[in-house]
Amino acid sequence: MSYLDDSLRRKAIFFTGKGGVGKSTLAWATALACQRRGRKVAVVGWQPAGKPAPPALVDLGIPWLGLDTLTTFKEYALTLIKFERLYDSVLDNRVLRTFVLAAPGLSDAVIAGKIWELVNRGEYETLLIDMPSSGHAKAFFKSPLGLKKIFKMGFIARDTERVLNLFQSNDVRLDLVTLPEELPLRECQLLKGELQALHSFSFGYAHFNQCLPNFAAFEPTELDRLEGEVERFARAVSTEHAEQASRMAAHGLGLPTVKIPRFATAGWKASVQSTADFLEAL
Repeated sequence: MSYLDDSLRRKAIFFTGKGGVGKSTLAWATALACQRRGRKVAVVGWQPAGKPAPPALVDLGIPWLGLDTLTTFKEYALTLIKFERLYDSVLDNRVLRTFVLAAPGLSDAVIAGKIWELVNRGEYETLLIDMPSSGHAKAFFKSPLGLKKIFKMGFIARDTERVLNLFQSNDVRLDLVTLPEELPLRECQLLKGELQALHSFSFGYAHFNQCLPNFAAFEPTELDRLEGEVERFARAVSTEHAEQASRMAAHGLGLPTVKIPRFATAGWKASVQSTADFLEAL
């Protein structure tokens, strides 16, 4: 099954990895490629600790569902107490807001519950979920386990179980995104091991972003015909290409790989569109 065919049969796809490796690009590009096949999609994202969210490409016609912890918590609370005036007068205060944001795992659990709701509602056929950086991703996936230990019965236990079932569903896929460089790849390996210890995820693909194109590999006879700065540059690029190929061949992630080349594009939108074209052609 091709990458895109596999993506089209999923209800949700999480993209996780070290910060700056291209998770947002992969999420939006996959959304765009699925949309071109007639799939109704949306991109979901949030940023802990008030960090700015990545720009949304709403002009592509893909909805951006930016989640906010306090707003999401209020929506959940209103499903329980039913009266917004009661919430505003009793629960909407600085102490509770601080607690929701600061309590270990609570804000992550709130967001996880919202994602379950979005999937279960079925308004979109596939949700592409742009995760925060790997450290926050681990806390996010771990958060329902903490609540499960505390709440054995009741509506919180019920909703926590729903989130855990979502994480382990065959309709949901978890993709890892990295660069073909030693440090991001090592962190990606550690992240996969830690996530495997938490849940029985349906892992999907290992995305190697910003790969040097194949024409960066020069034959020795080609290098011998070059001179001066051009020769030194060509040898350096060829050496980096060989080292990059070696790292990817020995990555040890145990997942099918998608090697995304560097695109000579101006601006993030163009990069997303080029990546979507590439994913469609796989």
